[in-house]
Amino acid sequence: MVDHKGGARMGLFDFLKGKSLKGKTKQKSSNTIDQYSNIKTLHIESMMYYQKARELYERNEVFFPTLQESVRFQLLNHQKNGFDRVEILAAESQSCNVCQKMNDNVLTITTALKNMPIPRKDCKHSPNENGEGWCRCTYVPYVDDL
Repeated sequence: MVDHKGGARMGLFDFLKGKSLKGKTKQKSSNTIDQYSNIKTLHIESMMYYQKARELYERNEVFFPTLQESVRFQLLNHQKNGFDRVEILAAESQSCNVCQKMNDNVLTITTALKNMPIPRKDCKHSPNENGEGWCRCTYVPYVDDL
């Protein structure tokens, strides 16, 4: 892709291939297949932990550490995709008050991994009435206005 001044212009797909918005390559192109393989692995790990946490929750067993691990892999996946900040999204009006307060918070992935602000252990959303909350907050990559 070339911009109107004859210089290289970066599209979103280029960014996801390991380039920053400033055009600096994060990985050599020879590692592209390995990079996507790792991204896919991180996503799969996140989904496997999520599913296991949901099963534990439905059986009224200890699920929270497993749900946290799912979110940790989600953060690592965003980091591997080249993002350094994430935004917390709650399920808006369908979220409990605790989670609604987290909505739209932006933080670095490093801080999120260190503090693990979500999932919220004190979430009050209870889809199966077992008494413990099931936090539905999630992280999305945060990109400044381009």
